[in-house]
Amino acid sequence: LKVDFYNNTKGANTFVYDFGDGSTAVTHTAPEVVTHTFAKAGKYTITLHASNGCSNASTTEEIEVLEQPIVSFTADKTSGCDGVVVKFKNNSQNAIGYVWDFGDGTTSNAIEPTHTFNGSGKSFTVTLTATNTLGCTNTVSIPNYINTANPPVSTFTVSPGNELSIPNYTFGFKDASVDAVSWEWTFGDGSRSTLQNPNRTYAEDGVYTVTLKVLNKEGCSATSTQSVRIIGVPGNLNLPNSFMPASAKNELRTFKAKGQGIKEWKMSVFNKWGQLLWETTQLDDGAPLEGWDGTFKGQDQPQGVYYWKIDVKFINGSDWKGMTYDSSPARKTGVIYLIR
Repeated sequence: LKVDFYNNTKGANTFVYDFGDGSTAVTHTAPEVVTHTFAKAGKYTITLHASNGCSNASTTEEIEVLEQPIVSFTADKTSGCDGVVVKFKNNSQNAIGYVWDFGDGTTSNAIEPTHTFNGSGKSFTVTLTATNTLGCTNTVSIPNYINTANPPVSTFTVSPGNELSIPNYTFGFKDASVDAVSWEWTFGDGSRSTLQNPNRTYAEDGVYTVTLKVLNKEGCSATSTQSVRIIGVPGNLNLPNSFMPASAKNELRTFKAKGQGIKEWKMSVFNKWGQLLWETTQLDDGAPLEGWDGTFKGQDQPQGVYYWKIDVKFINGSDWKGMTYDSSPARKTGVIYLIR
């Protein structure tokens, strides 16, 4: 602290200053203004000795030098996404007042403020100015202290398209986002997925809103949506009237129904005495999965006529009306010829 001393002594021509801080006494021959710098905080007694050669006189004054503010601060986080909320910790000493400048045009006089930084891909310089009881100030500024990251870009494609007709009712969703490291899909029917490129099979026709939320490595998010539509075209089911297990053609070796858009079904095969020989309810993406190979408990059944019974409910909610041959009435039971 630099202090100016004004000498008001009269009738003297020699002046000796003792500043009480251990420094060398200073002698002057005129009562001019004397300046002294105190290097440390503390209380000091300053003595002025005056003399005119005949007599001496002394006077004292006390001053107190306060510590300069020591400014220091930290933040609970220095990076985040748009709208990141940062709490500052004030580690300053010897101060009673504070002014924070957050580098975004806003300030605060709080001791330990919490501040929201808005914007993406920005850097903010934070400055803290501290003031002590005498109004002395000190300032610390940290350039580019708070940084906000750019968000990812969320987008995706739908295959084979945004509108499907049952029985082609499975959609494929392919992520085309930028800077994404995690994915959260909602398909509009209550189901979810965290796969990057999921498929979704809808049980009913209608319009569904598909939403993709992605996060980047900084935890910033972005969302995109698309609508998909399933048109309620009825499914179908057809049956052959014969099969040959020894045929060279693979499709003729089993009695297998062909169809699409099936939600649930049951197919049973009987012999002429009504004995159940084979039954299935298996589906593969809405299509019959397996067929009867002409055996019962591992034994080949003889050539002849066998009987089938089928119940089908399609994904669109309708029931299969039955099989028609040559414009005959639709029936849910019929015959199949096993050829050996």
